[in-house]
Amino acid sequence: MSITIRIRDLAEVGRDSGELSQEQASTILSALNGTDDIGPLLTVREAAEKLNVSTDSIRRWMRQGDLNKFTVAGGIRLKKSDVTAFVKKGR
Repeated sequence: MSITIRIRDLAEVGRDSGELSQEQASTILSALNGTDDIGPLLTVREAAEKLNVSTDSIRRWMRQGDLNKFTVAGGIRLKKSDVTAFVKKGR
């Protein structure tokens, strides 16, 4: 399963929840210039299956900063394009 989330929605939720200041949210929203789709998202398990590794490896690479993550509704998600780029990098 993959999920598509709009950056605009993430910025607004961050602002409304207090995790982002009004200024931070405005900066994100103004930087979008009409592009607000970050593409499909994968769960940790889906990313692990795609890379044929354990979920522990995915979590380690996230901790090390090799893979970026999003928290969506309490769950961790990774951009499919980031996972693909990670593979192409030869990791």
